[in-house]
Amino acid sequence: MKYTLKLSKEFSAIQGLRSPIRDAKQLPSLQPQTGYEIVLIVGVEFDESQLGDRGWFVDTDSLESALDAVSVQLSGTKWTELFDFRPTFELVSRWIYQQLETTIPQLSYVELQNETLDITVKYKQEK
Repeated sequence: MKYTLKLSKEFSAIQGLRSPIRDAKQLPSLQPQTGYEIVLIVGVEFDESQLGDRGWFVDTDSLESALDAVSVQLSGTKWTELFDFRPTFELVSRWIYQQLETTIPQLSYVELQNETLDITVKYKQEK
């Protein structure tokens, strides 16, 4: 039997990217001044055989702590100032995965949901 544990963290973030299409049409930005409402979701996959004596694979408090650290970093600075790459949701979700894969055992995927625009990006590394 396989399990997937899913955790989420909500925060606001300013991406800072301009839309070339909206700029060409002289349309205003869709990004609110206070930033987008973001939900960061991570999935952890494990087998029944990996359940411990307490009936769980991993302590969710440690996972929540890791998500808190990433969300604080992402909400603290405009993404265009935080990253050396163009901070699209695709590239930032990959960056988050790379940050978390060493601290979250058997990390399966990272999702970024832009609740403001109703867009979701899911990154899952090929193994």
